[in-house]
Amino acid sequence: MTKISGSQIAKTGFLNEKEIANKFNHWQNDNEAQLWLEIMQYRLE
Repeated sequence: MTKISGSQIAKTGFLNEKEIANKFNHWQNDNEAQLWLEIMQYRLE
């Protein structure tokens, strides 16, 4: 089993957070972000 350091986990988490923020910032062209917004009961119109 490969050991992963805590700092590597944190770095990966921050990359994931940036990716998701980017999806929400461009929700008009991102079907997945639109679905997430609908699940959170946001109106897209």
